[in-house]
Amino acid sequence: IVEVIRAPTEFANVIPRIFKDDTPEDLVAIQPLINQIMAYPVEEFDKTVHTKSWKDLPVFKGPKSKGERKWVNPEVFFDHFGDLLAAVPPLPGEEAMYANFKSLLASAAANPEIKKVLTETAIRTENEVMSTFFNWSTNGIDAGNGWNRSKNNAKFGLDYYMRASTARSNMFENRPEETQYFYTDNDTNKAKLDGKDSYTVTFKKGELPPVNGFWSLTMYNEKHLFTKNDIAR
Repeated sequence: IVEVIRAPTEFANVIPRIFKDDTPEDLVAIQPLINQIMAYPVEEFDKTVHTKSWKDLPVFKGPKSKGERKWVNPEVFFDHFGDLLAAVPPLPGEEAMYANFKSLLASAAANPEIKKVLTETAIRTENEVMSTFFNWSTNGIDAGNGWNRSKNNAKFGLDYYMRASTARSNMFENRPEETQYFYTDNDTNKAKLDGKDSYTVTFKKGELPPVNGFWSLTMYNEKHLFTKNDIAR
């Protein structure tokens, strides 16, 4: 064991990566490494390498979707909020805020009018605030030349603005010291990017992004999902 990852709640997500060459031979060669990517309770650790043949797992088709799934329903947000507060302990400094939330929920449970106002506020916030966080221009901080970049990603702490914008526009990110993300919705003339047009990203000679691993350029569709392409990447 070289490092222990501790989750303060029962919720955890792991998105592993293994580098491979774009060849059929390398796809076969990495299978034993993929099978060593495991997660299990620490009490089951027996000083051996546990493996699992992931390719043998059954495949379940997900429900049909037009692209973006609505994970948060504002109409019932406050019906579930209390359960979330119980499942996710406050960070240092959030104790008073949690107490205010619980007091508000108690008042709503005792007074239908307060509950109605809470629901109306949640719906209005979804439409007027959270919907704007889907735009790359509201995600992170200005990086110059019309681009934004992430800040405090995966280490949000009390940066609720960055946490909300990331949750709304591109859920899973690495920590800032691991990865920097740069986003844009628009071209150099501030016109919205459009799939019917062609674009060029230009770096001056010797000014490619400095990295210790790799850098990549990703094109998303209007739902911030990978866009379909001829080579099915």
